[in-house]
Amino acid sequence: MSVNSVMETQIYKLDDKRFAILHSYAILTNLVQAQAEAIAAQLSEGTMTAEEMEQHENCIPLDAIESVQTNLTKFDDTLLLTYTKGGSSKSEKVKMEFASDEKDKFVQHMYSYMKQDYSYEQYTNTAWASMKPSFVFFLYTLLIGGFLSWLAYYMETAEEYSLRVPVILYPVVELISHTGTIPVAIFMGVIALISLMMVVRRAVKPSTRLVIERKSQSQVA
Repeated sequence: MSVNSVMETQIYKLDDKRFAILHSYAILTNLVQAQAEAIAAQLSEGTMTAEEMEQHENCIPLDAIESVQTNLTKFDDTLLLTYTKGGSSKSEKVKMEFASDEKDKFVQHMYSYMKQDYSYEQYTNTAWASMKPSFVFFLYTLLIGGFLSWLAYYMETAEEYSLRVPVILYPVVELISHTGTIPVAIFMGVIALISLMMVVRRAVKPSTRLVIERKSQSQVA
């Protein structure tokens, strides 16, 4: 079966410098840019069939999707797909993390192909589900801030020391060796305070979750 249409084929950038292709027939994920562009061209020209698309290891036919879930928050670019593929009775899940501002366009484009057989509902998350990502970030901020503050204090007070760090962390260590403990503690404290405010905000005003899922036979009828 040929799957040709310029309008139907779109490329979306993922956050790990990979790309995804969305077509009216299927989603192809985890592609490098050159690969995505080549496949998109084949689809637009009609030189790739649906059977050839399915041979790709990261192909998810749209009619195999059971549900799509995502949080409708500004900084959440993650999409969770649940699907059953190839006659299997076991559902599989794949998490797609998009580059900034790509997720919403992808969701709306994808739903335009699915709306006849899928429902589109928005729900208010529980307080914990809403605040969990911000709370995890807050904990990481405390851990990293505490470690950097200790390291700055150690470097400031030790008569002599020797540190071996990865090259990528050398600029950070060099910077805190000059700033000292107090500036590092203040800077990390401000970040921790901001992240704590985000936790409280999410607890007070929970985020909204979008769920797209297959309709039952009675709903379709």
